[in-house]
Amino acid sequence: MFVAVVSDVGLLVGVRQSIRWISAEVRPLKICIVALAQIIAIFLITWLPIEVSAQVNIKYGWKILSQFFLCIGAFNIFTGVAASAFTLTLVALLLHRLFWPIAGRLFYQVARYKVVRNHKAMASLGAICMVFALPSLRGVVAGVLGWLITVFSGDLQTRPKAG
Repeated sequence: MFVAVVSDVGLLVGVRQSIRWISAEVRPLKICIVALAQIIAIFLITWLPIEVSAQVNIKYGWKILSQFFLCIGAFNIFTGVAASAFTLTLVALLLHRLFWPIAGRLFYQVARYKVVRNHKAMASLGAICMVFALPSLRGVVAGVLGWLITVFSGDLQTRPKAG
């Protein structure tokens, strides 16, 4: 129990220090290094003791040492889950740093040209989303969209009436 608690405290202190290290200057390479180090640390304190326990039990038949490593791995599972929350946050931060320059250009243009206030564009976007969300309704959505286009474009008034 003492070894598991010491490894828990050591991991959480290491995670905290690594996050402090990258908080001074947020760079994608630093974020990758810290996230990878945290994944390796989580792997070492959770999976490795359980694997060593199985190998010691199979190879040498030592029940006490096998039980010791198994308990360390079992007690560290919750610490691994807590450390994984920080790792997932770092991965989300990395994805944000990598893709924001591309996404930011798109969002700034949407705000600049006030696309949200353009009813025709939003209706078209909504219809496209409906087609992808409900593929079985493609025919219905296409028919309604075609009717809306003819209504909004004014083609109904310029056509001669039949009969």
